[in-house]
Amino acid sequence: MPIYKFNPWWQTLEIDEDVKPGVERPVLRELQKELSNRKIVVLSGLRRTGKSTLMQQMIQFLVRKKGVLAKRIIYMAFSQENNELENIIDRYLKEVLRGTEQEKQKIYIFLDEIQYVPQWQKVLSVYFAKHKNFKFFISGSMVLHVGEHTPKNIKNKFKEIEVKPLDFEEYLNLKGIQIDAKQEKKYEQEMKTYFRNYLLHGGFIETQKLDAGMRRQYIKENILERIIYKDIPQNFRVSKPGVLNRLVRLIAYEPGVFGNFKHIAKKLSCDQRTIARYVSYLEKSGLVRNLYNFGLSPLQKEKSLKKLYLTNTAFNLAISPEIDFEKLLTQFYVNLFEANFFSLSAQKQLIKVVLQNEDKIIPLEIDLSEQVSSLLVKKLFLFMQKHQLTKGYVITLNKKNVLKKADMKIELIPYWRYGTVLKKIK
Repeated sequence: MPIYKFNPWWQTLEIDEDVKPGVERPVLRELQKELSNRKIVVLSGLRRTGKSTLMQQMIQFLVRKKGVLAKRIIYMAFSQENNELENIIDRYLKEVLRGTEQEKQKIYIFLDEIQYVPQWQKVLSVYFAKHKNFKFFISGSMVLHVGEHTPKNIKNKFKEIEVKPLDFEEYLNLKGIQIDAKQEKKYEQEMKTYFRNYLLHGGFIETQKLDAGMRRQYIKENILERIIYKDIPQNFRVSKPGVLNRLVRLIAYEPGVFGNFKHIAKKLSCDQRTIARYVSYLEKSGLVRNLYNFGLSPLQKEKSLKKLYLTNTAFNLAISPEIDFEKLLTQFYVNLFEANFFSLSAQKQLIKVVLQNEDKIIPLEIDLSEQVSSLLVKKLFLFMQKHQLTKGYVITLNKKNVLKKADMKIELIPYWRYGTVLKKIK
């Protein structure tokens, strides 16, 4: 494996000044704080979110800002053909450090696409125990498993950090746009334009300069299809990746579709158990978010209807450019607030989003009609009354208002007032 090709700084003993560091994001500072932490740092996340760029930025930071000797840093990117981790580290120690004093000092090891290394968790755990001066940063797809099935003695050695696409604020910063949140009304038209453009790109940096056709092609070929046809089949039992693709398309066309697996199975000419399994795989891969009916027990929750959303608006628009804007916006806020619940009462009254953080419960509706529906307001107040809540919110097209009933209050906030929405709800 060409370890010297990936580490040119071993010869030059410095980072090339012409190498562009890329956009510096808040998550970079989070990684820098982990340098003093003994744990193995795992960068997980969707494809094309900048995990490899972050690793290069960390290497530049270590050499240029921390004065770390270049030979004490190794970077490797794995693939199906090149996946021999132990051989690489042994070669590095013997050929590059050569038993010098540097071998006893702190060594920084960056391993990209680690999912290609067989039993990578166990291999790293051995090095972690044997070499207390090794500091690992590893990256891979969302299907990296440092989760519920990982033994606790191994899991405790890892610190997982998810690298997401740019959020809307980062997107504005990338564009060099500064908007005072206190003067949102003044910038209404600009904010509407920026917001809709952001939904098109979904925060993927490499799509910013592509035209509509190229952007959709990029999202489909470099993210969706690679996860559906490569990442998921490599990690899970998938006999029909074509059905997996059709399932993603179904959710893309209809954000918030009820996860009635029997109904979906019939529509896709597939077995119900296969659909349930595939939805689980899509969730673990980071493509789909599952919302459960609020207020049910864990057992009831698993057996009840679910609502399914893709995790990024760019995915929907790559597949279905003419999608309904209100449905797309609902999906955006579902993902922004990392929602886990909706509410469907016995009387079939639906609340699109219910946020719950410990003891705090917030019902959230989205209504982009010119006048907010009185029926929507009524059912929101009924939900609040039932659960003894004092605050609820409706994301609107342009309407800004506060509706009161007894000690309850529903605040209407236009969707483009992003700063206000975050301040009030998040």
